[in-house]
Amino acid sequence: MQAPMVIILGVTLAIQLFLVAMFGADRSIGPAQTDSALLAFDTEAVTSIEIRANDADQTLILTRTDDGWSLPDLGGFPADASRIDQLVDSLSDMNRPLPVSTSAGSQKRFKVTDDSFERRLSLRGDEGELASLFIGDSPGFRRRFVRVVGEDAVYDLRLASFDLSANPDDWIDTNRLQLDSAKLERIASDDWVLVKNADGWRLEGSDQAPDAAAVDDLLASLSSLGYRGVLGSEEKPEYGLAATELRLDLSLTDGGSRSYRIGRIQDTEDYALKEASDPYYYRLAAFDIGTLQDLSRATLLGQSQSVTDAATNQSPVALPDEPPADQQGKASAAVNPATETSKDVVPEAKTTLEPLPAHNALSGQDQARDDQAGDDQERDGMR
Repeated sequence: MQAPMVIILGVTLAIQLFLVAMFGADRSIGPAQTDSALLAFDTEAVTSIEIRANDADQTLILTRTDDGWSLPDLGGFPADASRIDQLVDSLSDMNRPLPVSTSAGSQKRFKVTDDSFERRLSLRGDEGELASLFIGDSPGFRRRFVRVVGEDAVYDLRLASFDLSANPDDWIDTNRLQLDSAKLERIASDDWVLVKNADGWRLEGSDQAPDAAAVDDLLASLSSLGYRGVLGSEEKPEYGLAATELRLDLSLTDGGSRSYRIGRIQDTEDYALKEASDPYYYRLAAFDIGTLQDLSRATLLGQSQSVTDAATNQSPVALPDEPPADQQGKASAAVNPATETSKDVVPEAKTTLEPLPAHNALSGQDQARDDQAGDDQERDGMR
């Protein structure tokens, strides 16, 4: 009776293994997904987002307005709307996986407790809080342990640290200073003026055409001018704008204009920029400034600034005055010493080697042949 039972159990096990191989082979290793959403909220109902870092006394606030998203801590400076919308959509699309743990000890170990966490993210609407998460340690690349506030389960979810930054500068709209270079028709500084006409760009006060590469670099820098952060809407002495390093006035074909003041921020390698019609002060790195800080008439004409400075600072060579008559005689003697004779002067020994006459050279060759013949005869006698 046992043999048939063993056969039946063996066949059943084989069928189970076959089914696992057929339907489970293509499944990736990772947290199992379920059909329920991790967070239940309406994306259109979100009016603000708060991201708090536990290791810093700072809470980032992003606010939705009629014009898009903004940063209240930066005076309402526009935020990167596309990036914020992407974050909200990704949170809305997350499904609830099987938890990796539900114990209080694991919450502390994964840093998702009420008092110990990496980030706390809250979505708010007009009626209050819509959803809130604790984000903890990372189990792998672009992954984070997450716990929904008010729940015990800890999940392993796909989230990147950069998407959860609490630094306002990481969320600013970085395109505020960019413009279409084709609309530029006049660019002026304190030292030079470029004007665009039907024949192209020309430098006022110069008959020479500006260097095409230098003008192209200037247009590229102005059209894609970027910045690293926003300093606020109030000028401070450390921004260095009182001693402006560069001033640029731009005129556009559509009637618009821009006026830039750029100064070096105290004790840093960064720059501050203020546009006349913009209430904000921008922080730029040297990379953002690019070739703007080295602009001059010389560089716009394709000349090296160092060469131009050297030519400007070079003093004319002073010609010596005509020497007195007694010194003229000494100078003449120095130039032609053969004209001066003295009993104390010993003539130089002639060191030039005269070439030997041709017949002497031939005689030497004949003598060498005779010596060789004598040596041969002597060796024959010794034998």
